Amino acid sequence: MRQMASLLFALASAGLISACVAGRTREAIGVEYPIERMASVRPGMLEEEVIKLLGKPYARGEDLDGNTFLQYEYVVTTETGVAGGVLVTGMVGSQDLSGGKSRIVLDASTRTVETVSYEIYGAEWYDKLRGEQHEKNP
Repeated sequence: MRQMASLLFALASAGLISACVAGRTREAIGVEYPIERMASVRPGMLEEEVIKLLGKPYARGEDLDGNTFLQYEYVVTTETGVAGGVLVTGMVGSQDLSGGKSRIVLDASTRTVETVSYEIYGAEWYDKLRGEQHEKNP
């Protein structure tokens, strides 16, 4: 009986130790765009100027006030996972976001920029937007 308990303990321990595996997954949503150029988009710019500067938007739509908006979005999620054996299964070791979402609202009649808003994820993009060009533009 003691041998059986020792054997079960050894098997369980081996399963916990040997089954630990790390994996990495990367998921991207949207279309890449030059996030660092967002600081150059200003009210009054023509829609064509915005598209020339940033490229084709990920999405286009109309808000409740009837104004057209251009949506730029590129978000990358990277997860490092750890899978265990008998007792530990499927834990996420870390998760990182990078990229951003930008929304540009255009005046319905003039097709010029009314408002610009954006969210930036990840230190490398934040640093780019804090650059010289961003500081010059209020």
